[in-house]
Amino acid sequence: MKRFAILFVFLAAASLAANAQDTHWQLVRAEYGARNSWTDVTSRIASLIQRDSLDITVNNDTLGGDPAPGVPKTLRVSVRDESGREKVLSYHEKDTISLSISTSDAGFRRRAARDDDDRDRGRERDGDRRDYRRSESGLRILRADYGTQDRFADVTARLNSQIQNNILNLRITNDTMGGDPADDRRKALTVWYIYNGRAAEVVVNEKDTLTLPGSNDYISGNLRILRAQYGADYRYADVTDRINSQLQGDQFNLRITNDTMGGDPAPDRPKQLAVVYIFDGQQCRAEVNEKDTLSIPNGADCSSSTYGGDFQVLHAVYGAGGRFSDVTERVASLVSGQQLQVTVTNSTMGGDPVQGQPKQLRVIYLWQGIRYEAVTPEKGTLSIP
Repeated sequence: MKRFAILFVFLAAASLAANAQDTHWQLVRAEYGARNSWTDVTSRIASLIQRDSLDITVNNDTLGGDPAPGVPKTLRVSVRDESGREKVLSYHEKDTISLSISTSDAGFRRRAARDDDDRDRGRERDGDRRDYRRSESGLRILRADYGTQDRFADVTARLNSQIQNNILNLRITNDTMGGDPADDRRKALTVWYIYNGRAAEVVVNEKDTLTLPGSNDYISGNLRILRAQYGADYRYADVTDRINSQLQGDQFNLRITNDTMGGDPAPDRPKQLAVVYIFDGQQCRAEVNEKDTLSIPNGADCSSSTYGGDFQVLHAVYGAGGRFSDVTERVASLVSGQQLQVTVTNSTMGGDPVQGQPKQLRVIYLWQGIRYEAVTPEKGTLSIP
């Protein structure tokens, strides 16, 4: 569970390098690390940009330290192009980067002054967006969820970090997925991905092996719901299957009520439906209030759908069996820079609600409009998103 989870665009380093050389980028964010250990290096990357160019070798010295000793690391650079589209460029440790990049949109204006052809770039919007996405090559994970239908964790970034030469091969366990979001229950990994411009979906059961790309994973049509949740606060229902079952071709139009959503997960509270979906190879997001009508993909702007939306702790309890202490405020106070990392002990949780028994911390949190759940045993370390 890593920051910039829902939904990011990751490519293998080799294909990224060729694509990046032809585009001028604006820096949004950068992080360096592996597995559960990542460091924000945005300021450091910004300081290394000279005359709208970044030319570095990815290593601990360049990036100011080693966030994951003994483990091969990755640098992720979140960028925005002239048209406002955002993506994440991913580089392995020891790779050499040569990017045309700036820390503000002033770099775009300077480049436009040097290149008269930029007057044609405005044509890449709307009608041409489809061709742009389909022209991309390689493997990129749009979204990956691990758990059960009503209790799952976002592992998108974790999977993206392990793509090698446009191939991903991984046995699915609680360890490889970074934790157990649904203890004592059989889990599965659901992955939505793009390979050479084609959208695909695959479900792999716990203890089986994920191999991407697969030959039979491709999705028919242009619209597919990835995740849909209906509720309020930390009380919600997953209605993904319900929404997908009501798609009409590549369109969805429905008034959102307790009846159409199959029940009321939060009585006496105004609710909202949050939807993350693929439309024509792009990941998009929509939100609609109870009693309003959701119409997708009408007028959807998917260019920045994987960004925005603060990390927020909605509910946290610590204990065992039927005895739990509400530690929501305590856990929320530990959030720093849109990230939560804490070792779960009686001390950090403010006391021992069940003496003599092994306990666990359960956290329901909001990230980019979607609710996730994380479970960490006593003495374990929780790191989200």
